[in-house]
Amino acid sequence: MIALDAEKPDNQSILFGYYLARLTGSGLTGIFLEDLPAEDTQNEKIFYNSVFSGDGNPGSAPEIAFKEKISLENIRVFKTACEQRGIAWLVHRDQGAPLKELITESSYADLIITGAGLFASSPLETPAGLVEDLLVKSECPVIITAHRAEPVAKILFACDGSVSSLFAIKQ
Repeated sequence: MIALDAEKPDNQSILFGYYLARLTGSGLTGIFLEDLPAEDTQNEKIFYNSVFSGDGNPGSAPEIAFKEKISLENIRVFKTACEQRGIAWLVHRDQGAPLKELITESSYADLIITGAGLFASSPLETPAGLVEDLLVKSECPVIITAHRAEPVAKILFACDGSVSSLFAIKQ
C-alpha cells in the first residue's frame, strides 16, 4: 500500500512502490489522501505553478473542482503506469482525516510506503507530523522513501517497545 497526497503525489514513493511490487510479484494499492483542511487562506493560491483565484474558503466550488480534477488526473497516471509495468493495482480515495484513515487501513496492509514530506506544512518539515504519527500508530511496517529511489541494500527495524512497533516487526 502506498500513501499519497492526491494533489501532489511523491514520485519517488511511487517509483519505489513500483520497484517493490515488481520485485515481490505483488499488487500495489494506491491510497490517495484528499480533502485536508486548507492552511493557506489567501485570495490567490498557487497550484502546480499556476495562480488560482478564489475566495479563500477551502470549501469553495472552484477550489473543490480544481482539486477533484488534479486528483483524478494523478489517479489516472498511477493506474496507467501500473498497467504498463504489469503491476496489479487498486486505488482507494480517502476523503477526510488522513491519519485516522491510514491507521485504520494499516491493520489490513502488509506494508505502507510513503514519502517523508506527506502533507508537510513546509519543505523543511521532514518528516512531516502526519508521517511521524503514522510511524508511531501504524499496525504494519512503514517504509519512508528517500529523495532518490534506489534498490534496497539493507533493512533496518526501529523499535520503541510500543505494541504497534512490535506488531509491525512481527509482520
